[in-house]
Amino acid sequence: MAYSGLRQPHKAISDYDQAIKINPNYANAYYNRGLVYSELQQYDKAISDYSKAIEINPKYLEAYNNRGIDYFTLKQYQKAIWDYDKVIEINPEYVWGYNNRGNTYSRLQQYDKAISDYSKAIEINPNFADAYKHRGIVYGFLRKTEEQRKDLEKAASLAKQQNNYQEYYMIQQALKQLTEIMDE
Repeated sequence: MAYSGLRQPHKAISDYDQAIKINPNYANAYYNRGLVYSELQQYDKAISDYSKAIEINPKYLEAYNNRGIDYFTLKQYQKAIWDYDKVIEINPEYVWGYNNRGNTYSRLQQYDKAISDYSKAIEINPNFADAYKHRGIVYGFLRKTEEQRKDLEKAASLAKQQNNYQEYYMIQQALKQLTEIMDE
């Protein structure tokens, strides 16, 4: 099952197939095979595997979260929201549930709900750079440039502290463009 990490996804799938044959109620095998299918952009197969893992273990938070991500990718936004709602129900402190649901609300242009979810993620984890970044982007859609600037600056600072220099650079570029727009 280490093949997935070695960039041999088809061997990994074969190993998970074998594990499932040995124990058809092994939720982790379905979940992990779903991750490989997602990596291969075979989202329908991934969703099927996440669903089977959830059927076996109805409190499988990560399976709901990743199924929600794949529904989002397939533009099945209401199903994604349902999965993120379930993630939050299972663990109200899981910041990714709020962040991912916020991303979905943002895509649906339900900006107040998106801001609420990002703010909740920040309340739970004040060092969660992604939530600041995404909330800043939504503030930009709402033309709230001062709030946007503050959130993007905080996201950049956190990204740098967390040694995520690629994210830091991208946010800095966005801030530079925002400053140019504000100075016009």
